[in-house]
Amino acid sequence: MKICYSEGFLRLDSNEVGFTRANVDAICSIGKSSKLKSLDRTRSIGKKGIGFKSVFKIADSVWIASGHYSFKFDKGQLLGMIAPIWEKFPQTRLEGWTSFLLKLSPSCDTVNLVSQLRSLDSRTLIFLRKLVEVKVEISDDHVRPVANLTRRDMSGFSGLQQLNLEGDECSPFIVSRHSPPTHVCTGHDLPIDLGDIWIVFPSIPTGAPDKTHNTFSFLPIRNYGLKVSPKT
Repeated sequence: MKICYSEGFLRLDSNEVGFTRANVDAICSIGKSSKLKSLDRTRSIGKKGIGFKSVFKIADSVWIASGHYSFKFDKGQLLGMIAPIWEKFPQTRLEGWTSFLLKLSPSCDTVNLVSQLRSLDSRTLIFLRKLVEVKVEISDDHVRPVANLTRRDMSGFSGLQQLNLEGDECSPFIVSRHSPPTHVCTGHDLPIDLGDIWIVFPSIPTGAPDKTHNTFSFLPIRNYGLKVSPKT
């Protein structure tokens, strides 16, 4: 994924496979998420198709270019947050990529936005299933790789695994994963995946100063001051 901030705009590009007609229908609606019909839906984030609409907290207009599709949403228009306006993407497209361009609202706190981009925690990537690398570019600043995750196939392993984050002083990380059994809830026709529990320990050299680390639930919760000391 590439994230680029320039004055008044925020752009996101990813090399995912591209929108299908069902994806376009889903992003234009509420309650029609394409994840509902996916075989992998129990491992997807979101369900009701409202996640994308949150971009209008900070943006007045959003352009989307993916595959054969190019359109925008404009919250200043009648039904503008759900009715697509078929329009050419206003910036250069990346061939084979999906791109979002947000025209930020005057009320958007861009100082805070830039601060969050600069402080993006590379360790978030450990807990994401498909995202391997993020690059952030801020105005005329140079492209800054946030992290490169050396990912192994984590399905069905037992015991401990090791993962590496490029440029992270605590890398490599020792990872243990527990997958609770699925169960069926009343009103659901498919088993519900309870999600995985990951325990990740940074590799801290002997004698290194104490440091707190984030706890993650898809995204960081907050720092916890749990101190771990190696045996001497």
